[in-house]
Amino acid sequence: MIPEKRMPPKLASKIKKMNLILTDDLVKRIDAWRGRQEGVPNASLAIRQLLEWALDAADAGGKPKKVRK
Repeated sequence: MIPEKRMPPKLASKIKKMNLILTDDLVKRIDAWRGRQEGVPNASLAIRQLLEWALDAADAGGKPKKVRK
């Protein structure tokens, strides 16, 4: 059995781990976007950046496109 990594105590109260289920198409789009970025962020960082930008745009009154299903 592989031992589970534990979050450092000082981060445990500030960071929440989430699991996502993504379509193959969305994973490919994220990977393509990552590949165009300087330094090629890992998938977790890329998803966090994209979410932050989307939420900032929504807070600024931007209207998101219809969510693909």
